Amino acid sequence: MGYDSGAWAADPSVALHNYYTPQGIGADLIATLEGYSRTDVDSYAAESQRRAAVAWDEGRFSRSIVPVRDVMGEIVLDNDEFRRPSTTVESLGALKPAFAGMAAMGFGRVVRERYPQVEEINHVHTGGNSSGIVDGSGVVLLGNAEFGKATGLKPRARMRSWASIGSEQTIMLTAPVAVAQKALRNAGMTADQIDLWELNEAFASVVLRFMSHMEIEHDRINVNGGAIAMGHPLGATGAMILGTVLDELERRDLNTAMTLLCVGNGMGTAAIIERV
Repeated sequence: MGYDSGAWAADPSVALHNYYTPQGIGADLIATLEGYSRTDVDSYAAESQRRAAVAWDEGRFSRSIVPVRDVMGEIVLDNDEFRRPSTTVESLGALKPAFAGMAAMGFGRVVRERYPQVEEINHVHTGGNSSGIVDGSGVVLLGNAEFGKATGLKPRARMRSWASIGSEQTIMLTAPVAVAQKALRNAGMTADQIDLWELNEAFASVVLRFMSHMEIEHDRINVNGGAIAMGHPLGATGAMILGTVLDELERRDLNTAMTLLCVGNGMGTAAIIERV
């Protein structure tokens, strides 16, 4: 990750002119500005692990998981290996902050230039309350009604609305709130008309801020855990969370869901799906 980004992602003196910081710095900056403590983010992460464990134990992903087989046809992998179901707030509390070193090498100065009200960044994110970078893949088949009829495929849902935006590249990870509001406006809907929400768990503070600003209860978002527990395969996560939330809509006999991603460099994207 970041291999071909050049000096922008590695050298604060290059990043300073447009206030770029790495994502982990942005996550800690969100926690600082919103007042989230280490216990807050660790509690969210522990709950993600608990929900993922329940979902796997109950087979909630079985409809969408495709096993990996070897050349002999034997299954070599059929579950997410990143999960740590025994995780507790106490065990997470033993981990060291992951991004304090980045701040010390100069990106902390970049933050203070952009947010002069921040004297010190509260470094609360660790490997345990951030998404893991893992291998994975996902696919969603998207087509119009004519294509479905021609191929004899029965649609499961339709795209009600979608939106993508850019925000800003220092805090970087706040776009989900604004892009959710844009997708709702595009659909002529309000947040209370969304049954389930699925926001990629890039960092715990991202989801905590989203729930707070959108006034969404935790029992309506990421109900089967997320990337903190199962990992974040870059490029595949969008397909995965869309499939996950569609499966859950069907399991609960609900109708609408919104999927969201915060994206590097301050972007955000969202889609509202509706069962058919």
